[in-house]
Amino acid sequence: MIPAVLVLLLGYFLVHSIMGQLGFLALRDLSRQTDIMERKAAQIAQKRAALEARVALLRPDHLDPDMLDEQVRRSLGFVHQDEILILNPDDLIAPH
Repeated sequence: MIPAVLVLLLGYFLVHSIMGQLGFLALRDLSRQTDIMERKAAQIAQKRAALEARVALLRPDHLDPDMLDEQVRRSLGFVHQDEILILNPDDLIAPH
């Protein structure tokens, strides 16, 4: 009787160590989710750095005339007759 109980007890703990809420399979899924989130965080950090660089060009103490011209044209939709305007859809600002 005691060996049967021990085998059942061992089986119970073995199953839960593999398939349980804190088992091996759950750990593997968490590891995958962590990798995905780290990649997303890296992409967001890269986008943030690019935006910070663009914002730095518009600071009052160091105003880049080309960046100012670009922002004014984008906001007002102004183009000279002899110009060709090519917009990147990712850079468009939604109207307020």
